[in-house]
Amino acid sequence: VLSKANLTINEVDLVILHQGSKFIVETLAKRLKSQDKTPFYSENIGNTISSSIPILLSKLEGEVEKSIILSGFGVGLSWASCLLTKRSNYDY
Repeated sequence: VLSKANLTINEVDLVILHQGSKFIVETLAKRLKSQDKTPFYSENIGNTISSSIPILLSKLEGEVEKSIILSGFGVGLSWASCLLTKRSNYDY
């Protein structure tokens, strides 16, 4: 995702991973060199399966200034990642 967007990990505010387990989140964050940008919040609520990323996003509301990477993974080696970029604030 970063290479496709011509970005480095330093240019991203947060890296939100599926909260399957603390071990997985910490291991991936270490490999990405994004430990300070990759929170783990599921220790109190457990693995909430497909809702882990939306739950974490709701807890981090207002903390993203520019961009965020989301990455989910699951059964059968399936995975998906995306980069969300905040363009500006709109008042509707």
